[in-house]
Amino acid sequence: MPAAHAIGFLKEITMNALFRNRALALCAALISCAVQEGLSADFNASSQKLEGTWAVTVTRVNPPPSLPPTFPSLMSFLSNGVVLETSGTGRTNRGPAFGEWVRTGDRQFTTTFYLFRFGSGEVFAGVTKIIRNMEVGENLETFRAVSVQEQYDVDGKLTATLQATEEGRRLKMGEIGDKP
Repeated sequence: MPAAHAIGFLKEITMNALFRNRALALCAALISCAVQEGLSADFNASSQKLEGTWAVTVTRVNPPPSLPPTFPSLMSFLSNGVVLETSGTGRTNRGPAFGEWVRTGDRQFTTTFYLFRFGSGEVFAGVTKIIRNMEVGENLETFRAVSVQEQYDVDGKLTATLQATEEGRRLKMGEIGDKP
């Protein structure tokens, strides 16, 4: 093979190698972007829905005397950031809770809500403020939380601070086959 031919052949091989390497780099970059887009879809705010109704088990860390440490609760999170809650602690000692929720990070949420408390004879006894930090499970169907409950008397004086841990599971929408 003449020298000029050999040099041309080497240039062609080099150019093919450069083209191949650039093509591989471009493919790798495109695949990386696609993978990142897929991963970010799993972690972005729109894919982490808190909205819906959740069945929750609340376990008091420091329960007052004569109260059971664990009780059930139902929470509804609305798309506009409103949270509604009621519990199985009894109908006469407290009302439903009203508040707000906000996403604070990857599967992380904070809620704050308020409820009225009542004493014997259903006399108004004060307000309770509950602050909760939640972590939603990777399946987005369960959560774990810690909460602090601040109890205020009728004059707004803080009278007790209680803590709890919580576990919740999303309730599914029901369907029936019958039509009206």
